Amino acid sequence: MKNNDCMLNCEAGGRVDDFEKYLCSETVERNDLLVQAIGEIVVGAFGAHNSGLWDRHRGDASIALARQVSMYLAHVVCGLNFTQIGVAFRRDRTTVSHACCVVEDRRDDQNFDRKLDTLEHGILCLLDTGLYTDLSETSGGVVYEN
Repeated sequence: MKNNDCMLNCEAGGRVDDFEKYLCSETVERNDLLVQAIGEIVVGAFGAHNSGLWDRHRGDASIALARQVSMYLAHVVCGLNFTQIGVAFRRDRTTVSHACCVVEDRRDDQNFDRKLDTLEHGILCLLDTGLYTDLSETSGGVVYEN
């Protein structure tokens, strides 16, 4: 299925014009697992409903903020790029960029900043468990280890 609206850059520097093929790649599936784990942590911290995190619609303010924070943490802590995060959340990379800017701006609030520091530490602990391995230099992201 060709979809010119969904042209993506792959990690090797080429173009991927078959969006379904890209979505089925092993790296994307592994990154999705990591993003889902981050989402679970964030909704717990923000008291949001997990079911709305993956909806195509914005949802209420608590869901939108939890989604933005999840996108931010996936980028800042795990090193995933905006396109990889966008695929996991079924959003455009520009939406991910906007989410990162919104969260960064909110870090001026000391309480919000402390909460993000705690979440960052928790995600780093998750990565340290050995379930996830950072392969950003070779695969462009963090992948799940069996």
